[in-house]
Amino acid sequence: MMTYEQFINRPLDLMQKIEHKAEDVMFKWTLCLNTSPGLSERVQTSPSNTSDLKIIRYDDANKELIELQGEYDDACEEIRTFLYENLDIQDADVLDWKYCSGKSITDIANIRNMTYSGAASRISRAEVRARSKYCNLRRFDKET
Repeated sequence: MMTYEQFINRPLDLMQKIEHKAEDVMFKWTLCLNTSPGLSERVQTSPSNTSDLKIIRYDDANKELIELQGEYDDACEEIRTFLYENLDIQDADVLDWKYCSGKSITDIANIRNMTYSGAASRISRAEVRARSKYCNLRRFDKET
């Protein structure tokens, strides 16, 4: 079972992985577009084999990216379900925006028409309530 921090930060962690994988996919796509005969001669393979290998690597990386995006969507859905079923709408909204939408405190303050410190306080209070609820639910799951 995940800790609250692991649970709530999962979309942000996955988003970082997605960003790195997207860069990898773009790099591999660029390699596919720029197949160099000089490189294939050095490796002593035919250009078509080198091209095929690059395409396979691109396809594999792209499949991994799609899987990560699916994991991200699932994690956000799981978090949103938890938040909106267990917290009031205002607490759920600010935590949803922070963890699933990746919004900064400044962004949240602007959305809620609050000061930065007001938004930070709101998020902090929502965090305390969410952590408490998550831990209580987890404790209840262990007992049953």
